[in-house]
Amino acid sequence: MSFLGGYGYLILEGVALTVTLSLVSAVIAVTVGLIYATLTYEGGPGAVLLRSFCLAVMAVPEFITLLVLYFAGTLLLQKIFGSDFQLSPFWGGGSALGVAYATYFGELMRGALRDVNRGLVEAADALGLHRRQSFFLIRAPLAVRIAGPGALNLWVSLVKDTSIVSLIGVAELMRNSTVAARVTGASFEFYALAGCIYLAMTYCSNLFLGRRLSSRGELREPHRWMSI
Repeated sequence: MSFLGGYGYLILEGVALTVTLSLVSAVIAVTVGLIYATLTYEGGPGAVLLRSFCLAVMAVPEFITLLVLYFAGTLLLQKIFGSDFQLSPFWGGGSALGVAYATYFGELMRGALRDVNRGLVEAADALGLHRRQSFFLIRAPLAVRIAGPGALNLWVSLVKDTSIVSLIGVAELMRNSTVAARVTGASFEFYALAGCIYLAMTYCSNLFLGRRLSSRGELREPHRWMSI
């Protein structure tokens, strides 16, 4: 890595942390989003309150959501565990990013659950399936197929937005590229390299996941679907 002025390993560490952070945030987003969609897709007063909170979070830029949740989480944990407690920037940033994207994923899944053909649900009822069986055997699998392309789009956006967590000191790809650029003075080279790496990660995600969705019938042209 001498062609990178000795900062090749720093860039590789940033890439590894970016991938790990993306996966952690995605797991949190999917978990919280599925709970949200399950609680709200049928409507009701509780659903209105949850949707209001969700839409409020969606209306705020992600980096503001990240800072508010990170510092609010730090204060809350210090109240519980004492003033010496320090929230890890990695887990704080990953959790905040996961919660921010849970709002988008939750709304996506809520819409998909409501878009399932009502005739299929009524057919399940006619066959004597319990409501819970109908949900897990009929509605949920069909909703996953409907939400597949949108979820892939959210994953691509999430990978790019991991660069925001550099604001709270997480040594991911963007932060390490900035360090290398400042020390060596080669700003164009390192930022262009970071851009190419983000492009490669998002393109590979679209190529791999898009093909898997295409093989299941959700997407017919994964290469043209790419949204970067």
